[in-house]
Amino acid sequence: MPRGAVGRDVLRLPGRDRTLAFSARSGGAEALIGDVLSSPSASVVEFEVSAGNLSGAHIEVIEDGRILQPGADLSIGQTSQTLRFDWRNDGAGGTGCA
Repeated sequence: MPRGAVGRDVLRLPGRDRTLAFSARSGGAEALIGDVLSSPSASVVEFEVSAGNLSGAHIEVIEDGRILQPGADLSIGQTSQTLRFDWRNDGAGGTGCA
């Protein structure tokens, strides 16, 4: 996992050593799981998802109750994998990392 330790920014999932870390960055600010990231309208937010022992899974990105299609392949095919994608802020509110 990118931060090296399981803590507030890494979820332990049911099963053997399964983990998921999620972060978002915009400008010089960063948000981890449970944080809110403020970004200007029309700015690009960079997301990073790191998965451990989740091979065969697929990451879903949900905003305001609807599934987004970020344009990146969010399938997990390796034992340890980091996925990245960008999202353009529509200005409707803060960007959550939950």
